[in-house]
This record gives sequence, C-alpha cells and structure tokens, in this order.
Amino acid sequence: MAQMILFLCRDTNIKVMNILSEITKKEDVTEFITTIQLVQITINGLLKSKKEFKFELLKDLQNSLKDYETLLVQLNGTGKLLRILTSSRLRRKIEYANSLIHKKLEQFRASIKDEPGTENKTTEGSKANGENPEDPNALVEEMAESIVSLSIMIEDQDGKDLWDKLFGLESFMIDWDKFLIGMKKILTDMKQDEETVLQYILDNSNTGFINQHKFSEFLKGFGPVQDCIKNVKNILSAKWFYGFLSRNEIDLLLRDQPVGSFLIRFSSSQPGSFALAFSTLNSTGEKVPCHILINSCKPLGFQVQEQENQDARTFQNLYELVDFYSVFLQLAFQSGLPFESWFEGDFSSQETQEVLHGHKPGTFLVRFSSQVGAFAVSFVGVDGSISHSLIEHEGVINNGYRIVNDGQPLTFGTLKEVVQYYGDALKFPLKNTSNELHVVATRLILQWKADRAKQMEGVGKIVSDLFDVRKEMPQLEANREKDPRVEAIVSRLFSTV
Repeated sequence: MAQMILFLCRDTNIKVMNILSEITKKEDVTEFITTIQLVQITINGLLKSKKEFKFELLKDLQNSLKDYETLLVQLNGTGKLLRILTSSRLRRKIEYANSLIHKKLEQFRASIKDEPGTENKTTEGSKANGENPEDPNALVEEMAESIVSLSIMIEDQDGKDLWDKLFGLESFMIDWDKFLIGMKKILTDMKQDEETVLQYILDNSNTGFINQHKFSEFLKGFGPVQDCIKNVKNILSAKWFYGFLSRNEIDLLLRDQPVGSFLIRFSSSQPGSFALAFSTLNSTGEKVPCHILINSCKPLGFQVQEQENQDARTFQNLYELVDFYSVFLQLAFQSGLPFESWFEGDFSSQETQEVLHGHKPGTFLVRFSSQVGAFAVSFVGVDGSISHSLIEHEGVINNGYRIVNDGQPLTFGTLKEVVQYYGDALKFPLKNTSNELHVVATRLILQWKADRAKQMEGVGKIVSDLFDVRKEMPQLEANREKDPRVEAIVSRLFSTV
C-alpha cells in the first residue's frame, strides 16, 4: 500500500509540475515549483531505498497534492491561473495550498527512519515495476541534491549566509515565528509594528510561512539585512507608495486623477522590484496611465530604463527618482481607499461570488464594477445569498458617489459614507475574516504615513524660514510654504532617514 501511494505522489507531482512549467514568467511560480521539486526529490529517494516512515503522513501528503492538482487544473482550464498569479490578493489560495504541501512534506520527512521497515519495504515493488534496485544511500543523495539546488535561491550573499546560519540552506520554507526569532537576533531593536509590517511584506497571503525565494526578493528591494527595517519604513511611509496593488487596479484608480498624478507600488511582474505609474497625455492628447519598471540593483540602488538600447539611469533611492522626474510626477496620488479593510479592488462578479461563498451574513466587500468609473458593494444576505449593488462615481470634480435605494437616488461624499449607510447589511469586511494581518498592517502603514507627513511639515516650516521667503518671493508672504524649493529640500532630507 505504501509503495502504491509513493507512486501516486510521484505521478500527481509530475502533473502539477507540468502545469506550473507552462507559465511563461517563471518568477511568478518559483516558490511553487521549488516545493514540488522538493517533494519529487523525497519521493524519488524513497522509491530507490528502503526506509521506514509513517504511512498516515504519506497519505496526508498525497491528499494535499491531489487537492493542489485539482485546484491548478480548474484554474488553468478556466483561464484564470495567469490572472491569479499576478494578483497578490487572488494568488492567496495557491500560496495557502503550496504552504500546506510543504508543511505536510516536512512532517513526512521527519518520520523517515534509517532502519528498514516491514510493510514499507520498497524492494519487491521496485523490481516489479521496473524501478532501480534498492539503494540505502539513495535518499541521502537525493537530499544532498536538494541542498545544492537551494544554495542558489538567495542571491544576496549576506542574506544567504544569514539564512544558512539561522535555519540552514536545506530549509526552503520555515514558519513565521521561527523566522522572526532568527531575525531578531540580528535586528535586536525591531519594534512590534515593524514586525507586523515585515510579515505583511514577506507573507502577504498570511500563510504563516516564509521561504527563501520571498526572502531573496525582499532583500533586492529593502536590503542589506542590517538596514532592511529602516528601508521598509522609509519607503512604505512615503505618501506616494501603495504596496500590493495590481496594474489594472492602478489604472482604475488613476482614471479620474489629473495629469501628473503618480504612485509607486510593488512590481507584480518583477518580484523584488517596484513599478511607477503616472497619468500623462498620449500623442493624440488623450489622458492615459503610464507604467515604468523600477529595477532593484542593490547595492547601487534602483534603475530605470528610459528607452531601449540606452543605459539605465541609476538612483540611490526612490525619493531621488521621484525628484528627478518631477516634471512628469507632479501630484502624488493620495487616497485611503486602497487601505480600507472592505476594499478588494479588481474582483469580478464571479470571483466575488467565490470568495464570499460560505461566509456568515453581513460579510461584504467593495470592488471596482465592470461598469466603467463605478464601484460595487457585494455582501452576504441573511439567507446566505450574495447580492451586488452599484455605486456610481460622479467624477473627480464633484467627487461624489451615488446609489439608488428603493428607487430613490442618494449621493455621498465618500465610499466610506456609502458603507456606513448600508450598516445594517454590511457588518464584517471580508479581510477581517480572511486576512487579519492585512488589516492590522495597513493601519500601521497609514500611521507611519501620517507621522512622516507631520514630521515633514515641521521641517518644511524650518526650511522655509531659512529661505526668507518674504524677501525673495514677496508674493508668497501669505502662504510661505509654497516655495517650490522647500518641498524638494525636505524630500531629500527625509530620503536618507
């Protein structure tokens, strides 16, 4: 029986690998492929050797693999797999499945013994199926192969040495608590809010695990290790930084914003890097969003490729980049909407049905509607059914939101007011029940932004006084902070904080 399950695990693993291997952008599935490879290495080693292990743990691993295969086949068959992989919100389901397989694998590995078993002997089964004859050293050799493959996972040498020292390079994925204990040996003054935001970046799906791939990509954007917390706080507290939004969500958010509005986010196409988006005019005078990749190239900083066949321009930090391109980046996009616990962004009606299904009455979310320029609120009713209501946006000039209730149009100043109006039906934001880490972390990030804005305002007044605005620019006497040099200097001061 054990032999048969081993073969089933191997066959299921191959099917999963085939699906993942078809993904064009390999960086989107690196962590998933690595987990499957580790499973395959373990199974191959056991098929060639005679080791004793716990059958029930093998069965658990097989069940998890089968569920994973079913999920990927379903998503691939409906054409949703690529979309899900490029959305931090949507890929959560796959990351959960991947972390569960790794957890089951580690439990199974821990049960493998050197002594030959009884019912789990592989000799006869291997010969009958034409496999290689048993080799007691096969599993050791296979595991050594996995260590070699993982040794190149973390590109930053200091980061690799740290992971090796704290956890061992053979450990591709470890639970968050163990990772945090290890990191606090290096970052001894890390505060509670910094721990939470660090987990939000490294484990955005809140799986409870962190892997070498995620750690490597994190260091590309925020390294070196000893400065990573300072760099995290410096970037995430910027008024123009908006985290894990997708490209399509950025387009929808900037749609009604003035030309020159901009923001920076994590890149979904290039892990470890960032993406700049700004509103501009095309050759026909039409307002369009423009997206530019900001490559992380530590220790040099960040690079932007302005044109093909041209050397990339390098900046020490993102603040310097924003300042350099200020002729295009004139107005930092500022909205609390992406940080609301009830806002889910680019969800289709069908995806909304799927994520809300089975939740208790009153669970809800707000998303972009398929109707251009509008939003939709979706919620679970008292009978368990899921309903959707349209929220029309009256544009950036009027900046209002309109709903129709019992045939009567009602207008509100903000989406939050709309949510409050529906208070009896909208009680539990989806994120509060599905990803509490996101809710807590975004509140902390908003506080960081507020604290930074207050600090910059105070420093700005001091710098303004140094310029003696009344003498040089008397027309600004009524509002001295409008001297354009002030904000530039303050920004440079804070970019090194």
